[in-house]
Amino acid sequence: MLIVLGVIFWALNKYALEPVGRWWQRDGLNKVIAKYENTLVWSLNHRLSVLGISAVVLVLSFVALGAFNPGTEFFPEDIPPRDVYVQVETPIGSDVKYTKTIIEEVQQRVKNLPN
Repeated sequence: MLIVLGVIFWALNKYALEPVGRWWQRDGLNKVIAKYENTLVWSLNHRLSVLGISAVVLVLSFVALGAFNPGTEFFPEDIPPRDVYVQVETPIGSDVKYTKTIIEEVQQRVKNLPN
């Protein structure tokens, strides 16, 4: 099984990844850089257009959020939490019995909370 996987990976590298890598280094990256440079030059020459397009996209984003908001609640009120995590800090050098009494008091307060 390991030999078969080795042959598959070797063939994948030889016939797929190496040619793509050579094309990318020879042509692909240069095309991307040229396109980026052209876009950057256009953006700098048309600053008001870029600013206007950005403002329109921002406004449309808020409109879309208002129109398609599913009404997600991150903390639904009708489902009470099952667990409560509390971090209690006592003074340095506190006795274990003292810490235990503090924890028991916190547990009682949590049990008395509504929901």
